Amino acid sequence: MSVDCNALSSNEVSNYCTAPAGRILIVEDDCDTADSLVLALACNGHGVRAVNSREAALCVLEKLPQDLVIMDLRMPGMSAREFVCELRQLQPECAVLLMTADTRAELVAAELGIQHWIAKPFDLDGILNRIASATDHAPAIA
Repeated sequence: MSVDCNALSSNEVSNYCTAPAGRILIVEDDCDTADSLVLALACNGHGVRAVNSREAALCVLEKLPQDLVIMDLRMPGMSAREFVCELRQLQPECAVLLMTADTRAELVAAELGIQHWIAKPFDLDGILNRIASATDHAPAIA
């Protein structure tokens, strides 16, 4: 998979970085889920960007500071463990919220050193509460 790390325009970066409720990067390969999250979170004052691969997420993380990364557990390409390690090197203060349909969500999140998780399917109130919880605390480092 080829990812263009230079695809962010300066106007896009400026608008994104001034979001009043914080900057959130969604890493989700299901377009419907990603689109729904972007719309809901943007309507709640967040600067939101969605990418469909962990590799593309790393390109964004190299260029834009994030308050929170919301990531799906099961995605093709780079492993979740490798992604979290890279994310921690690029932005150690960035909180992470794991989304998963895995019935062992809490255990999987703990294995990845992620303190906050939400089970799929989730509702808007549920994800907003998890976001508030995740951004109120420093990220857990494994």
